[in-house]
Amino acid sequence: MKNSDTITVYWAPAPYILQEESWAMVYSEPVHLFSEHRKYKNPNGNPNNMFACPATKDTFTNTYVVNHQFDNIIDLPGNINPKFDHYWLETNSAVGVLVPRSSALTGYHNLMYNMGWLLFADEPLVARFTAPFFPPHAPAEGAMLSTGEFDIGSWYRAFNLDYHIPVSAKTLKFMKDDPLFYIEFKTDKKIILKRYNVSPSLNNLAMESVNAPGRYGRFQSLKERYGIAKKAMIPEMVLSEIKKNLVE
Repeated sequence: MKNSDTITVYWAPAPYILQEESWAMVYSEPVHLFSEHRKYKNPNGNPNNMFACPATKDTFTNTYVVNHQFDNIIDLPGNINPKFDHYWLETNSAVGVLVPRSSALTGYHNLMYNMGWLLFADEPLVARFTAPFFPPHAPAEGAMLSTGEFDIGSWYRAFNLDYHIPVSAKTLKFMKDDPLFYIEFKTDKKIILKRYNVSPSLNNLAMESVNAPGRYGRFQSLKERYGIAKKAMIPEMVLSEIKKNLVE
């Protein structure tokens, strides 16, 4: 029987299938943000500090940070064409940089750093993905990370590093231990993190979610999509396959 005080969140790198290739060392386990800041707590500071503030503690109860694993300074080409969609830039980066679409913002390029995460929970759980804000951090001045939230216990799709980069930017800097993004799990329960590998079956299930608007109807709310997935037993299918591919 499931422990009602905990939620298990399974996470995996999204852009590759282990049976075909491996970029496993690029990915580090999410770290509890407040615990990271506790390392730098001033032992001689005022006891009425942020670590004792209930409002701050509630904000960061289940907020995690994902950090970059290595130094990567990317020189951006000067010929990025905002009118062309879905093409890879020629750069000096081992990790690819994709132009997924023209930016919705004037004066920006929409660029995707080819890292992604497939998270799934063993019960309904809303996860909010945001740019680092404590302190703020971005790979280029003025760059903005696309943010959002969805129920990772009901819908199986990747979160990707999808940026809006000012057209004036010449480089992207992803340095070792730089924060990439935050994940806020909207629950008071304790989070247990477990890593798994993406199998071909899991990749197919994730891609079905991505392609759902074109296949099964556009302009559906997330709640409607969750309902379709539930009736098709997608959460059970995903969990069953994840448990076959756990890193233990």
